[in-house]
Amino acid sequence: MRRSLGCTLLQSLLWGLAALGAAGGLAVAWLACMRAQLPYSETGSYLDGDVVLHEQAVAGYALVALGLLGASCGAAWLAHRLRRKRAAGRCF
Repeated sequence: MRRSLGCTLLQSLLWGLAALGAAGGLAVAWLACMRAQLPYSETGSYLDGDVVLHEQAVAGYALVALGLLGASCGAAWLAHRLRRKRAAGRCF
């Protein structure tokens, strides 16, 4: 069965978004872990030389990482679902 160009491009786009989202999510998760290991002061701040990060910044990084990884999983699921529909003979 011949695959349509639109379905192939859409599936490739979704897999690319899934890969970029996963890479970004892992990078932000790594950043959150590194920031959480900084020395902590009693005023609720992480000290990094000249930069002072508040305690809530680490939770914000973690939430962004979870959002990116969740969006990545969603894009991968859609790409997989599109492949299954295309194998059944219909694209949308």
